[in-house]
Amino acid sequence: MMAEAPANARLVHGRPRAQARVRLVADLACPWCYIAFVRLRRLVARAPVELVWHPFLLNPYLPREGVARAHYLERKFGSPTQAQSVVRRIAAIGAQEGIRFRFAAIDTQPNTALAHALVLTAAEHGRLVEAVQAVFRAFFEEGADIGRIETLQPIAAAIGLSETARTALAEPARLAEVAAAHERAYALGINGVPVFVFGEDHLIAGAQPDEALEALLDLELYRRRDTAG
Repeated sequence: MMAEAPANARLVHGRPRAQARVRLVADLACPWCYIAFVRLRRLVARAPVELVWHPFLLNPYLPREGVARAHYLERKFGSPTQAQSVVRRIAAIGAQEGIRFRFAAIDTQPNTALAHALVLTAAEHGRLVEAVQAVFRAFFEEGADIGRIETLQPIAAAIGLSETARTALAEPARLAEVAAAHERAYALGINGVPVFVFGEDHLIAGAQPDEALEALLDLELYRRRDTAG
């Protein structure tokens, strides 16, 4: 668990809104982030919460075309046996959340900058949850290469983004926004995800269970009532 950030630490500048805000700092090629998102989505469905996506790049130096998944896992875990042990554990936890992880279907470990760009664009059009779910599902349950614009464009169309919005995914300004968001998180000491940010300054790491998320939201709502009073 990460310690609470200093009072002056901010991921986004500006005055807080009246509605409680929960920010998920995550990467779209991170299985624990998928699990965290599913749990947070349940919380948002039954509470007055503004959900904000904050891009993080677990592998910011991957080439744009990504790398072979087998090579990536070997470098990350040291051996195929160790990698298989890890993914089996994640798959079992995911199954409890209704996630059908199909790690064997993944051929490419993607650079996720374009996928984050899609999510940020979707958020501007009120399609944040749909976009995150669609990208996670495409990668982890279908083995799609989410580092390719050819993969992301149909996803964007399926969730209702206009042709103009779909064209904007690869614009340099949007990709710069993703990079800047990653750097803001890293500057706060975040070097792994998922991380939940309740309000503007209360950080907690890991794919927290529902009960923990509910307790943290209650605390944030209490803080906001106390501040308003």
